[in-house]
Amino acid sequence: MGYYKPFDLSELENVIQKYHGRHAYLYDDFYDNKYNGDRYLMIGEWNGSLNNLRKQWSVTHGSASVTDKRLILDASATYTIVRTSSTVTEGTWETKVKFENSAQFEFRIISDGTKRIHVKYQSGALKVEKYDGATTDTIISTSIDLEDGEYHTIKVTRDASGNYELFVDGDSKGTGSDSYLPSANYVELCCFAQKTYVDYVEVTS
Repeated sequence: MGYYKPFDLSELENVIQKYHGRHAYLYDDFYDNKYNGDRYLMIGEWNGSLNNLRKQWSVTHGSASVTDKRLILDASATYTIVRTSSTVTEGTWETKVKFENSAQFEFRIISDGTKRIHVKYQSGALKVEKYDGATTDTIISTSIDLEDGEYHTIKVTRDASGNYELFVDGDSKGTGSDSYLPSANYVELCCFAQKTYVDYVEVTS
């Protein structure tokens, strides 16, 4: 899954098989070693405009780069936040990441730029949380060490009733429910300590 390359029919066939019956709203595996600018055409979000097939990530704070097809969020000097547009409120959000020791990371799956629903990893704890602009409340929490130098897949699902389920490497780590829903403007990736390496980001609805 990723980019349409002329005559690469096997790649196109894999995309069709994986997303048959699903709406791939966002998928980025940074295959072109870029996170914005003149990017490869990507199979995914359509919405009637070819511009929507090229996901553009903006750095709102800190420093980000792409090396060897991985997005690197560098918080060694200051925290880093990158975002791209998304209006999905029901579906599946997934990313594959690797953390340095003592890393702090947030995968903000629904965000209006301030208020949000996010998945947070810090100090051996992985949580789904809501932030309403004033307070943070936990929806799901699990203890797990992801600072082992390996890539791990983090996935969360949400339905129309506000039911959530959290997965790590395909295994369920808990469920929870909360009716709070901020406006959906962005998906954001945030690193608040050390470095986080992002292999891909996927949103389906």
